[in-house]
Amino acid sequence: MAPQIDVLRDFRDEYLLTNPVGEALVDFYYQISPPVAEFITEHPALKPVVRTGLVPAVVMSTVAVNTTPAQKIAIIGLVVLVSVALVVWATRRRGRRLGNTEGEIAH
Repeated sequence: MAPQIDVLRDFRDEYLLTNPVGEALVDFYYQISPPVAEFITEHPALKPVVRTGLVPAVVMSTVAVNTTPAQKIAIIGLVVLVSVALVVWATRRRGRRLGNTEGEIAH
C-alpha cells in the first residue's frame, strides 16, 4: 500500500467523516469507486493519468493532516497572497495588451 493511501484515509477519518457533507461525499465515493476502478483496470493506460489527477488531493490531504493550525493559516495566507498577485499581474497584462490594440486601431 502506498503511503498516500494512508494520508487519504487519515483525511477521510479526521475531516470528512466528522460532518454530514463529508459523510455524503464519502458515501458517494464508495458508490462510484468500484465501477471506476474496474474501468481503470480494463484500461491500464489510464493509471498514470488518474495518479496524476490525484496529486492535488493527496497534497491537500497531507497538508491538512500533517500541519498545525498555525501552519495551515500560514499556508492559506501564502496561497491567497500568490492568488492576488497573479490576478493583479494578469489584469495589468491584459490592460496593456488592450491598450496596445486600441492604439494600433486609432492609427
